This record gives sequence, structure tokens and C-alpha cells, in this order.
Amino acid sequence: KEPSRVIYRFGEFLLDTGARTVSRGTEPLTITAKVFDTLLLLLDRAGETVEKEEFFRRVWRGSAVDDANLTQTIFVLRTLLGDREQRIILTLSGRGYTFAAPVERVEAPTAEVVAPRRRRFLTPLMVSGVTGVILIVILAAIQFTYPRSHAPLQTVRYRVPIPESVHLTESGTFSLSPDGRTLAYLAAKSDGALGVWAQPLDSLEPRLLSGTEVLGGDPPPFWSPDSKFVAFYSGEKIKKADLNGNPPQTICSAPGIVLGGSWNRDGVIIFGRDTGGLMRVRAAGGDAVPLTTVDRARGERVHASPVFLPDGRHFLYSRLSSVPGNDGIYAGSLDVKPEDQGLKRLVSSPVLAQFVASADRTGKLLYLRDSTLLAQDFDVSRLELMGTPAPVAERVGSHWNFGFFGASANDVLIYRNSAAETAQLAWFDRHGTRSASFGEPVMLESPPALSPDGMRIALSKLDAGNVDLWVHDLARDIRQRLTFDPGLDQNPVWSHDGKHIAFASSRAGHYDLYQIAANRERAEELLYESGENKYPTSWSPDGRFLLYGTKGDVWVLPLEGAGKHTPIPLVHTQAGEGDGTFSPDGRWVAYVSDESGTAEVYIEPFSPPVSAVDSHNRPKVLVSRGAGSRPRWRADGKELFYSTPGGMLMSVALTGGATVQPGVPQALFQKPSPWYSDEAGQGDRFLVAVPVEQSASQPFTVVLNWQAGLKR
Repeated sequence: KEPSRVIYRFGEFLLDTGARTVSRGTEPLTITAKVFDTLLLLLDRAGETVEKEEFFRRVWRGSAVDDANLTQTIFVLRTLLGDREQRIILTLSGRGYTFAAPVERVEAPTAEVVAPRRRRFLTPLMVSGVTGVILIVILAAIQFTYPRSHAPLQTVRYRVPIPESVHLTESGTFSLSPDGRTLAYLAAKSDGALGVWAQPLDSLEPRLLSGTEVLGGDPPPFWSPDSKFVAFYSGEKIKKADLNGNPPQTICSAPGIVLGGSWNRDGVIIFGRDTGGLMRVRAAGGDAVPLTTVDRARGERVHASPVFLPDGRHFLYSRLSSVPGNDGIYAGSLDVKPEDQGLKRLVSSPVLAQFVASADRTGKLLYLRDSTLLAQDFDVSRLELMGTPAPVAERVGSHWNFGFFGASANDVLIYRNSAAETAQLAWFDRHGTRSASFGEPVMLESPPALSPDGMRIALSKLDAGNVDLWVHDLARDIRQRLTFDPGLDQNPVWSHDGKHIAFASSRAGHYDLYQIAANRERAEELLYESGENKYPTSWSPDGRFLLYGTKGDVWVLPLEGAGKHTPIPLVHTQAGEGDGTFSPDGRWVAYVSDESGTAEVYIEPFSPPVSAVDSHNRPKVLVSRGAGSRPRWRADGKELFYSTPGGMLMSVALTGGATVQPGVPQALFQKPSPWYSDEAGQGDRFLVAVPVEQSASQPFTVVLNWQAGLKR
């Protein structure tokens, strides 16, 4: 039987196995033996993953080489093929490579031929007799059957695991760079503090961006259009960090918690917030100004998750409303007054949508419906959807109004199946042993609060499109709704007699302080209103004072006497402070401060009447070691609990009389959630909101050339 020669065609390139040549059209390319064998192996296994070991075995044939040799060979090959965007030869991190372009393979018998010159393409003029005729027919057939227009690239999927040493935040959100090369997400640093991490898709090792301490919420970061900067939220400010390790720069103040952002090529940033409409600011820095206005008549609470369209003037964003039919994705413009933005709903789902541009005036709109990721044609000029949506991926996660997916202009898609939004309450002992869960799963917006007698739980629960307070009666295992307003009601705090609950509500466009009778015998009462966001954290044992946090400070609100409802700063420094909580005897306040550069737990004395003295003059004691948050006291004041950013519950013994002497922090157990409460203050049982599905370690799924899969 005569041996066969194979001719591979991909795009405008031809590879001839018999002549061992590669050419672009009729132009021969100079290529070394190792590079040729590498390309031949990739073509022979086109669309499949070729493991590194197979390259070493078949190309280097057992020679002593390492990854550097293969990497250099792939680099040379990509240079020859003009594959700068790495869309033809794909890198599968830690595994090998895949040839993703369409390949045509033609096999024919060989006869006596004139020996070709090395590195030259075998043209018809170089063949003789029957072989020349066969080769001419083969080439003609290839040219006729496969025109030079490029066919769609093959869709390739692979997964990028999350290193065990990296602990993602509770929300688990992330952002893909515009060039499709790098992920940005929030995770706990080695010292336990939260920071911004960047992970190239071709690497297993993420990198912490220097100086990116994140405080007060965990919304996803977002990228500059050139993929060189990551913008992130921290301590009611928006900051930006570059990938070169330079210190972050503050862009603007952002009261409340930022709910997504976008950055256009003209240097304009737009962002959502949990207290109203969208804002806009220059990326170079300045004051943020309103871009949209929340329409209270439509039951709207907040506007969030803006995404710029290609022209940099129009954008998509979410309007979250308590009125059915008003939730969804809308289009807006930088050139329209805040109160005049259009009310044409594009998609009913309020979860973040993303637009992927194409060469013409259309593109794809990516959005979630339930947990299915859909793609639908979108006309940018008319701001209208076209055709019918096509499913892209199933069981895609989300948190609040952030979808766990991202896409770039070079046809890279990434998504993640993450922890469910719903949680169920359960008891844990000091050793981390879990007893049975109770009550149906709920979607919580702030930590559950246990009543002083341990018989009731106050919950900030998302239900029917709104966030209200509910009380769970443990004895009867039932839940009763307390608030019914269209605002967001959260952060419940019990009075020490168990008769009242203080909470924060956004019903006036910002979070103010309210209280309500736990049995609803009396109407709600406004405790303190101002133009900034405030969140209650602790009620004094004698009922005279309420601690709350705002703008990175701890404040005291007197609830009776001459200074009733006139707030006084308790911990007011240049650092960020919060999570203030009274000791059981009312003599001390534990709180969190980042004055050292890391969020730590401190204790300082509380002596009414409180005066507006800067807390630099008050003695304080460091309790935690290596980051801590959410301090909680035992009922007798002899022990303090706190949580690390990685989810470990810590215990610190306290001794002393006139002063507090903390002991060495001891680890109790790894919590499945950062939200917990100490049962009746005894320190032997803890209430934890456990996510219904534990999938925090779910990897990122990367889909290259994902639109090719849609066409098929």
C-alpha cells in the first residue's frame, strides 16, 4: 500500500506533511523542525486538548526539556500565524493547548515525486506525472470547497479553579477585563483582610493588588476600558488600582454601598448605590453627581449595575422595584436629565445585563432568566432587542442583582455556579457541631439578630421584591412580618428588654434610624433622620443609648434626656470604624477599626454623659490579631467573639475591673457564613445563617469563541 501525505488547511495557511512545509497562500514560511512538529500535533488533534506530556513525548521524544521549551515554541508558532489575540492556539492553564480554528484535512496517496526543497511549499510546478495532477486536483478541490472567508472558530470550554488559599467573599461576584484576559474579584488576603485580586485566565495563581483594602460591603470591582485599572469600593469611596502595584487612588466619595459600575473611553464612571439612583463622576477624580432619579411612584428602591454601551453615551442598568412589572433592565443616556431617563423596559430580569459588541450596529445582550444565561441580538442604534433569546449556560449563579458571568469583545465568556442566595438558620456549638436547621430558607440582607431571651430572631428578609423585617418565634416555629413600607429595612437590633427593635430603612432615599415594637402594638417611630446613611449596631443595657455607624465612624444616639435624638461621635478618627457593640454592663464598647491598615477589633470605655471628644483621647485595647469583624459579647462580659474575613469564629477571654485585659484569641470553628449570633449570650451555642447550597469553591468556567456555539 502506498504511503499517504496529508495537507491541512486552516484560514489562509497550508501545511504539507510530505514536504514538511507551511505556507501562507503561496508564500512559504521558514519554520524549524520542533515548531513544525508542534503545529502538526495541534492540527492532528484540532479542537481537543493536547496535554503538555504529549508534546514532550511526540515532539521532543523524551529529551530533557521543561515547560519553558514548550512555552517558547508556542510563542514562536503564534508569531508565525499572527495569533496575537491567542484565539487560534488556546492556552489551557496548567494542562496544555488547543487548536481552535477550523481545519480541513485532505489525504492522498503519494507516487514518485521530485524531492522538494526544505521549507518550501510544494507548488504544482514542482511535481511531475500523476503526482502533479493529483496535487493540483487536491488544491483546487480545497479552494473550491472551502472559500477563504474564515469559518466560525470552534467553541472551547475549560475551568479555572480557585486556589484553596483564597477565600472569596460571601457574594462571590467578579469582573472580566475588557480584553478578556484577566479576572478581578474580592477575596481574603493572607492576613485575613479583604482585598482585590487579579487572576489571568492562563494562570492558576491570582495576585493581590497592592493596597486594596476593602471595607464595608463587597460589590464586584469593575475595569477601565484599556484593562489597566480596576475600580473598587471601600469605606464609602470609589478607588482605582493599576496592575503594576502602584498605590490605589481615590476617585470620589460614595455614601452607601456601591452596586456595580462601568467606565467608558471618555473617562466617565457611572455607578449604582443602595440608597437611590445612579451617579456619574470623572475617572480622574471629583464629586459624583446624579445620573438617574429613583421614581418612588413606581415603587422603585434603587438603580444598580450600569453597563456602558459601545458609544460611551448610552448605558444599561437595573431598576429594582417593589411593584411587579417595574423590575428589570432599562437603557439610559449621559445626555438626558436624571428625571427624564426613559421608562422602556428591555428585560424583565433585574439582574445585571452585559452587551457584547459586533462589527455592525448590533451585538448580543447577555442576561439571566432564573439561572439560565441567555443571549439575544440587540440593536444599539434603536436600543431594542431583536429575535429570540438563545441559552448559553445553565445554573449560572447570582447574588442580589449581580450575575456571575462576564464577557469581552474578543469572544471570551466566563461564568460561575456560586453559592445560593438563600440561607437556612441552624445552631452550632463551640466545636462547630451543627444541629438541625429550622424554618424555611430565606434571602437575608443583613445578619439575623437573636432576642435577649433567645426565643425570637429578627430577620431582614427579601420577599416579593422588597426587604422588610420579620420575627421568627422559635417556640412556635412561625415567622411574622413587622414592616410593610417600600424601602429597604435591615440591620435589626434588639433592646435589652426584648420589647423593641431598632433598624435602618431607606424609605426616604437614605438609611435612617427607626424603631418598632416587637409585637407591633405601636406604630414605627423615626429615631433620627439625616442626609447620610446610618445603620444601628447595638442598644445599651439601660435602654438610654443606641450605637450606630455612618461614614466610617461610630456614633451614639441618646434616646432620652436633654440630648434626646441628638447624635454624638464616639469613635471619630481619620480611620474607618464600625460594628460598635455595648458590653453587657454598658461600661465598654467593642468596635472595628482599620487604623493599623487592617480591620481589627478594639475595646474602649463608655462613660455617659458622652461628649463630642475625639476618640484619639480615649484609651483603647486591641483584641484581635490579624483582622477581625462583628464583635459579640458573652452575657457575663468575660468573653468576646469575633469573625475573621476567612470565616473563622474566634474567642478572646476578658479579665479586669477598671480596665479590660484581653487574652490570646482562640479559634473555635470555621463558619459556613459570616453571619452569626450568640445564643442568649452564654457562648455555648451560636445561630448561623447557613447557605442552602455550599458551592463557594466552584471554579470559573471559561468559554472561548462562545458565539460560535450559538450559531451551531
